[in-house]
Amino acid sequence: SRLNKTIRDVNAALDQYRFDQASSHLYQFIWHEYCDWYLELIKPALQNKDSGEAARTRQTLVETFETVQRLLHPFMPFISEEIWQTLPHHGESIVTQPYPAASPDWDAQTIESEFSVLAQFIATTRTGRALLNYPPGKSMTVYGVFLTKPVDATEVLRSLDHMGKATTHILPIFQWPDRNLLKLVAEGLTIGVLVEGDVDLRKALERIKKQREDNTKEASRIEGKLDNAEFTAKAPPEVVAEHKQRVQVLRQEQEMLASSERQLQGMIQ
Repeated sequence: SRLNKTIRDVNAALDQYRFDQASSHLYQFIWHEYCDWYLELIKPALQNKDSGEAARTRQTLVETFETVQRLLHPFMPFISEEIWQTLPHHGESIVTQPYPAASPDWDAQTIESEFSVLAQFIATTRTGRALLNYPPGKSMTVYGVFLTKPVDATEVLRSLDHMGKATTHILPIFQWPDRNLLKLVAEGLTIGVLVEGDVDLRKALERIKKQREDNTKEASRIEGKLDNAEFTAKAPPEVVAEHKQRVQVLRQEQEMLASSERQLQGMIQ
């Protein structure tokens, strides 16, 4: 479904001769969707090579990757041809193949919405890891609750444990531990990271304060640009929208950092 959207966006940009936008759509999808999320999420499914799930995953992996090469071909012709020749394909050259077109059958808005919540959970878990300075390889204990719970609970837990490097418990908040728990609230969910081991809470507080200062400076800088009538008049609408979205994200991060600071101060006292 995300690939389908990218195909639409790339074709729309090419129709307007916006080659910069078309290449940007491809970059964002390949790097931030395909590599950051999809390739990481399918690793557990591929471990049992003889399973039906692994076979289906490999098929989807190859089909999407081949489609990506055809999307990329106008921008990276020699590299995409070289890669395409190593994949299962029809025809002698990628040059003679049809350029990808979006298919309504690939759209899955409900699944995309559910995945967005899952991705938010994993990102928030990683934020908790960073705030407490847990090493990347250290498994954490995480509690979570979804306002809108994804359908397949087993798949969700497997993805959370794999991507978040954590043992995850999806439970109502009243069943969470009432001590040594850093609670982080994000859109559509709340998570709690158990503070255990040799976490230095005072150093964690210092990192949070430093990050809040940096966020404040960055938000003020962007808001200064948005308040500049000359900038908003000359900048493309999408650039102005990106700046506004960035300020909103920074403000949300500020709220989370402020809450984390109060919680850790309470643990120290």
